[in-house]
Amino acid sequence: MVTRFIDTLKDTFNHPRNVIDPFINEQETSYMHPFKFCLIGMIFIVVLTSLLVDFTIEPTFDQELADNQQMQNVAAWMEATNIRLMTQFLPVGMLFILVPALAIGGNFFLKGKMDGFYSHIILNTYAAGVAIIALLVLIPVWAFLNIPLTDTFMHSSLPAFVIASVMIWIQKVYFMASSFMDWLRILSAFVIGYVIFSLFINLTGGIIGFLSYSVFQIMEALN
Repeated sequence: MVTRFIDTLKDTFNHPRNVIDPFINEQETSYMHPFKFCLIGMIFIVVLTSLLVDFTIEPTFDQELADNQQMQNVAAWMEATNIRLMTQFLPVGMLFILVPALAIGGNFFLKGKMDGFYSHIILNTYAAGVAIIALLVLIPVWAFLNIPLTDTFMHSSLPAFVIASVMIWIQKVYFMASSFMDWLRILSAFVIGYVIFSLFINLTGGIIGFLSYSVFQIMEALN
């Protein structure tokens, strides 16, 4: 399985058509199923980052909420949840939110390049699997760089740059982009997809953070 995973990783980055097209066309292939490929990478990176990086969040309090301790606490829980979703659990969001979000963008801006939404899902699942492994480069940055995770550069800009670099490269090679319009369509599809992803992540983080704080308060009251 390890050899198959590595072959899928390597060839998706260098020769994505050799990996993606046979699966889309339901041909027999030696490469790993896209969901399994992405899932294995997701579990590996989440476990590794959880072991090597301290994700303790020191919240930044809004001065407008200085007189309302409860609102400060809710905001702190929501902020901590959002940051964890964009760092520690980023691979989970990439598999379950970013892939369909990019497929939506691709289905709109890359119409005619692939046969429908399903094909974009397969392409972006394989590409996301490679991008998830590329998040390895962020572990020493998060672990040793003397910048708090609450800094936008650490939990938002840097991960977005790593993900975009890998996934746009794979799409560039897959679509054999050579003209300005090809690049524009690929970039537009990615930007729209990533905006959708960011909105859903923030919404999800807000809901989970609020619910977590509510459960914590209930447990405190019961004790």
